Amino acid sequence: MTDAPTFDLVIEGEPGTIPVTSLVKALDNALALIQGVDSVITTLEKGMVDWYVADLRIGSLGATLMAKPKKGQAIRYQPQVAEDVLSAVVEGLAAIEATATVPPSFPEPSMKRVQRLANLITEDGARAFRFDVARPDRHARVSERSAEHAKQALKPRYRASGSVVGTLEVISVHRQRLFSVYDDTSRRAVRGYFTDEIMDLVKEALGRRVAVDGIVSRNGAGDLVSVLVDQLQILPDETDLPTVSRFVGSDPRFTGDKPTEQYLGELRRA
Repeated sequence: MTDAPTFDLVIEGEPGTIPVTSLVKALDNALALIQGVDSVITTLEKGMVDWYVADLRIGSLGATLMAKPKKGQAIRYQPQVAEDVLSAVVEGLAAIEATATVPPSFPEPSMKRVQRLANLITEDGARAFRFDVARPDRHARVSERSAEHAKQALKPRYRASGSVVGTLEVISVHRQRLFSVYDDTSRRAVRGYFTDEIMDLVKEALGRRVAVDGIVSRNGAGDLVSVLVDQLQILPDETDLPTVSRFVGSDPRFTGDKPTEQYLGELRRA
């Protein structure tokens, strides 16, 4: 596993002023953040990649983490999966540091982990946290600015009737009835608030493409944030959609006296 993808999590600050517990808290939030992105990219609830400590540096207060497949995922796993996850994480964190936005592949739990990570800066004396990826050379910094931007990005600013089309991936009933739809266009996770009346339909829709109608909320940047569900429709799988030949075959007079292949060929040349 010497060629396994790795990244460094580094705490920026004066030596001797940051407790080791800050590193532990930072690692916990960073790994939860990454798992959320992993789950979106791999469409697996708990993701496909686990991260293990390859090096721990107390002097500079940082750690190198190495990717390995989760148990039960070794056959499907490829190092490229971990690299794709790291790319999405670093690009997303850089975007959040720069502006109030919800990056593609960042579900709401990952956005909240960005806030928690940044909040450690004021608590424990760190100036910032840095994610360093060596191959290829990429970096992202999480500062207090990231916490404010993440908070703003999750805050609804505009509301209007609308719809969201995507894959329903996560259902939560812990505090309120809530699911996440990963929008087809933006690949962003959109929260869907629903009532008990459609609980059975929501369960049936888990893992499938759906169309959700209701009051759609967007943040100040125009990103989809949430939808108060009025109607939920399960969309047919691609394998369930009728083919051209089925349409043509449904009316034997459709092509006149010509074979279907000849008829379609003439249409293409027209």
